[in-house]
Amino acid sequence: MTHSIERHRSVYFLAAAAALATLAVFLPSLRHGFVNWDDYAYIVDNPHIRRLNGAFLKWALTDTATDYWLPLTWLSHALDHAVWGLNPLGHHLTSVVIHALNTFVVVVLAAMLLEAGQAAGERRRRGPADAGGLSISAAPGTTRATALITGLLFGLHPLRVESVAWVSERKDLLCALFFLLSIMAYLLRFRKGEEGAGRGREAGWWSSRWHHLSLVLFVLALFSKPMAVTLPAVLLLLDWHPLGRLVSRKSIVPLIIEKLPPIALSLGVSFAAFAAQQANKAVISLDQVSLADRIGTSAHALVSYLGKIAAPVHLLPVYPSTRGGVLQAPEQLWAAVIVCGITALCVIRLRKERLLPAVWAYYCITLLPVLGLIRVGAVSVADRFTYLPAAGPFLLAGLGAAWVWEEAYRRWGGAGRTGTAVAGIALLVLLSAGTVKQIGIWNNSIALWNAVIEREPGVPLAYNNRGMAWEEAGRIDLALADFNRAIALDPAYPDVYRSRGLLYQRTGRLDRAIEDLSAVAALRPNDASAFVDRGQAYEASGRTDLAVADYTIAIALDPASADAYMHRGMALKAEGRFERAIQEYTAAISRDPLSAAAFNNRGVAFKHLNRLDRALSDFDAAIAIDPSFALAFVNRGVVLGMLGRDSGAFADYTKALSLQPDFAAAYLFRGRLHHKAGRRLLAEKDFQKACELGNEEGCRAAGSGRKP
Repeated sequence: MTHSIERHRSVYFLAAAAALATLAVFLPSLRHGFVNWDDYAYIVDNPHIRRLNGAFLKWALTDTATDYWLPLTWLSHALDHAVWGLNPLGHHLTSVVIHALNTFVVVVLAAMLLEAGQAAGERRRRGPADAGGLSISAAPGTTRATALITGLLFGLHPLRVESVAWVSERKDLLCALFFLLSIMAYLLRFRKGEEGAGRGREAGWWSSRWHHLSLVLFVLALFSKPMAVTLPAVLLLLDWHPLGRLVSRKSIVPLIIEKLPPIALSLGVSFAAFAAQQANKAVISLDQVSLADRIGTSAHALVSYLGKIAAPVHLLPVYPSTRGGVLQAPEQLWAAVIVCGITALCVIRLRKERLLPAVWAYYCITLLPVLGLIRVGAVSVADRFTYLPAAGPFLLAGLGAAWVWEEAYRRWGGAGRTGTAVAGIALLVLLSAGTVKQIGIWNNSIALWNAVIEREPGVPLAYNNRGMAWEEAGRIDLALADFNRAIALDPAYPDVYRSRGLLYQRTGRLDRAIEDLSAVAALRPNDASAFVDRGQAYEASGRTDLAVADYTIAIALDPASADAYMHRGMALKAEGRFERAIQEYTAAISRDPLSAAAFNNRGVAFKHLNRLDRALSDFDAAIAIDPSFALAFVNRGVVLGMLGRDSGAFADYTKALSLQPDFAAAYLFRGRLHHKAGRRLLAEKDFQKACELGNEEGCRAAGSGRKP
């Protein structure tokens, strides 16, 4: 008993060492910022995560706008925002810590699987390499070494970088954490001896506290990312090996019955996720991508990931797709041959040992949701998809390393072990160096897309996103060149027409903007946001009637579109139709109660109608939703001034300038208050600053020394 306790303690010690090593290797990511690939939509520009209240919880439990249902992931981002705000260091730190924790769990879980295999082999009085056992000595030291190597490979491998250094992929980390913990709880049922081996005759989930815990953890995994739906199949695979509970056709039925709760959850979440993706028009039909192409892509992904696990070089955030199907694309044909060969080898080995078939089955099962048989979005291969599936091959590598360790000692004694240890450490150092280098790719948006373009210059997405990064940095010429290059690569790529159209609009080239945004509407005739974008361009060019028509089309396409109602309200306000505008803003707010812009715009309309109390209430709401909304502070300051509350108005203008130091109108209005209070020097200073920022009224006031 004492020996068993000491053995388990040593496993926890090794797991902690692997977790600390992982933490150290990933620390460079703490210096990185957010990137313009989901990070802005998920975190920077997401108003929902800014408050932990009932409205947030309702949104987190019902939102599917990102194509996934991620309530627990949203909670983690909201907690990060509550602690760190928009400081990327804190968000990266959370991801690194969760990955280190996952590494700890992998080490412990690997040891449990090895022990379970040894126990199953002993129960059948067969050797550990037989059908019930794992192909490794039962010696505790070997078990611990295997578990440690498995965890280090999992934690330090460069394939992990995308899931860890990209903050938006927090969902991978959380899903994996609860997925692995659920398996651990399932195995603890048998380690703790609550029930006998029983070969499938044990009672179900309703009778075991460990199964209850496993089910709760499975729910948390599903709440993190729907990819966890494969867990019931993985548990059934574990019943077959290493637990040895599935030994005949008769035993499979009770094992399936006991798993009905998680199976029901998996099916429910799968159908809900598919429905959400269909609603978001993310599901690609068979007309767009044929069945042959899907099969070929799936085979290519299975083989490609194995290659990246074995030789993690030239890893990229985005890979060019392979198209044509197994009969047209040579790489897909060869991949299909390799997959069939591995599967045939596993079937042949089935009577002699179950380890290789079990690992191959785990690898395929956990990859199944992202293999592309059901196509969602344009990405068919991505490093992040391997986060859970790679644990199986890493366990095989750990077993192989342990075998080499023992064999080297048998042949050459201590010198053999020393040489093996040095080689193993050197390999881990190389992996860590590759990981640190890969982390550098995610430093910022420009570095990210530069890395893709340098390696794969034919990816339109990379040029589009780098163009947006250049635009944000003020390099309009470079942004426009990247957008043009992306269009040259793919003339039917709507995202880049939108990017270029918005750039033209911001730089005043409205005819070109309308041309590009019309191309988006033509390519996506059922996308409400395309008509909202073009409507804004029409509105900026003074063609309010065409703008209203586009917003009306958008509302017909998507009656839940808050943006369409809000912008139709803005167009009506521009025509002086304030009552109608208020109705539109109210409709927008009913659809998105966290739209600070809609509250602000409705407040402006109320101000024009001299309904100042209602205006003040709306500006208060806008600021409560977004405390960094400088325009709302200025608008509230104007209303407070109209109500004679000059001190409050002065505070609001000053707050707006602390948020946006180049806000000319805020200087102008604050200057007026200074002038009214007799503070002429301060008034002149504010008027001059407003003038320098291009405000004509500020220039007139600065020139005359009087209130404009």
